[in-house]
Amino acid sequence: MPPFALASLTQRIWFRRRATPNRTRVSNRLPNSHSYQPQRRHTSVKAKQSTRAQAHSVELSMAASAVRVAIATGASIAVHLFLKSFVQAQHPAVTLLLPVAVFVGIAVGAKGGNGGGKAPPGPAALPVFGNWLQVGNDLNHRFLAAMSVRYGPVFRLRLGVRNLVVVSDPKLATEVLHTQGVEFGSRPCSVVFDIFTTNGADMVFTEYGDH
Repeated sequence: MPPFALASLTQRIWFRRRATPNRTRVSNRLPNSHSYQPQRRHTSVKAKQSTRAQAHSVELSMAASAVRVAIATGASIAVHLFLKSFVQAQHPAVTLLLPVAVFVGIAVGAKGGNGGGKAPPGPAALPVFGNWLQVGNDLNHRFLAAMSVRYGPVFRLRLGVRNLVVVSDPKLATEVLHTQGVEFGSRPCSVVFDIFTTNGADMVFTEYGDH
């Protein structure tokens, strides 16, 4: 065999060996349509199931809210009719029992009205006055330190009809005063606060902004 023929045959074999892996790589890169379509269908089925579950949970919450509103409305109507009939009966004890019942109801609501367990702990508050009788005219650091020892680093005081949250932990105080300073920097205007702080001169009860 001539030398040029042997070289030509060797070159063909070499080209075939190089071309075969390239075809294999190209075929491996192409997605398999039979395995790709079921995956897309499975993903769409999961999305539909999650959407149905969310819609079902929304319907359940709306139904529960409607039931609660109906129960509260029925209870308020029943209490109104009962009190109306009780007052119209003109019993001798109505004048004494009705104010006592109202006072007890306000006291129980003030003691247990902590937002469903979400409000910080704090001392029991009196109706209308709250904790003003305990605080007095001097909301000093000794009183707040004693309250923090008893109720923890975050506790609640009720001053009149307003709730005051006190933070005595250094890290939480930095979070409140520095990191979230704009959100917690202002205080609501109140006549009671003005009386006890000389028209809002105290920095704790001052209003955020120019005034």
